[in-house]
Amino acid sequence: MPSKLNTFGEKFRQQKLPAWQPNYTSNKTIFALLLIGVGFISIGVIVLVTTNSVQEYTKIYTHCNLDNDRPNSQSIDCAHYTSDFQGLECKCRVSLNIPKKMKSPIYIYYGLTNFYQNHRMYVKSKDSNQLLGKVWKPEDLSADCGDYRVHNGKAVSPCGIIPNTIFNDTFIIKYEGKNVIINEEGISWETDRMYKFNNPTNYNISQMTKPTNWHKDITEFDNHLGYKSEKLIVWMRLSAYPNFRKAYGRIEKDLEAGIYNISINYNYPVDVFNGEKSIILSTTSYLGGKNRFIGIMYVLSGVSGIDYRSMDRNVNAIWGLEE
Repeated sequence: MPSKLNTFGEKFRQQKLPAWQPNYTSNKTIFALLLIGVGFISIGVIVLVTTNSVQEYTKIYTHCNLDNDRPNSQSIDCAHYTSDFQGLECKCRVSLNIPKKMKSPIYIYYGLTNFYQNHRMYVKSKDSNQLLGKVWKPEDLSADCGDYRVHNGKAVSPCGIIPNTIFNDTFIIKYEGKNVIINEEGISWETDRMYKFNNPTNYNISQMTKPTNWHKDITEFDNHLGYKSEKLIVWMRLSAYPNFRKAYGRIEKDLEAGIYNISINYNYPVDVFNGEKSIILSTTSYLGGKNRFIGIMYVLSGVSGIDYRSMDRNVNAIWGLEE
């Protein structure tokens, strides 16, 4: 019978199992740093080449002029028009030059700058149970909605600052006089659609009212989709940074090179927070959209590794460490 002290369990408990650890030497360290540096630079170059293949075109339209066909009429800045005449819609047109054919699918985004969705009071100003369709009565709404919870004794649906400030500009894209079809389905996270948003089954519309900045109540919003509206779902997924873009739609046919005219229903005021807004058309790659940051960081990390290798070699040469 083997001795109890020689069993695997006993050796494990007494920390007497055979072990091996690498013997660090200068040459091995230099080789490892060289290998890591070359590997990181290679990955970075691949990422940069891939992201540079993504086509992306942006048009800032913050100060586009009111679409006025009257001759000799004074141009009116839509940014000032919507600010001075609150509730009035400003229609304008901009053109976007696409110098090279874009392969489908092409994703459309709207971009905002200087808009802090990550502010603590903004982030909590919603009622998740209401968005799930579980509550709709005024007395059942969360206190987190604050002043945007009840209006004239009726439940604001949806309540809170977040839905009240939803982006509501709309776009029509034309090429050679024909409308480009925009698919607005499937632009939100599937998990959000399945588990975070749902319409109530039993409710009394007379006890509900729309948010202050909305033109329609929730039952008519986005072709009567209500809380299942992907425009609402996309907006409710908050950005961590003040400059961000959010999905608007998807074009499922190739776009030929040329000038595209974009008609905009300009509703969303950005002058109040000194921001800008834009429309972005972009293709994607297997790594996602255009983003050079990751590739640049890989290259810089690789270069740093090779630099450390050179430093290690020089230190070894000066102090003469033995292998």
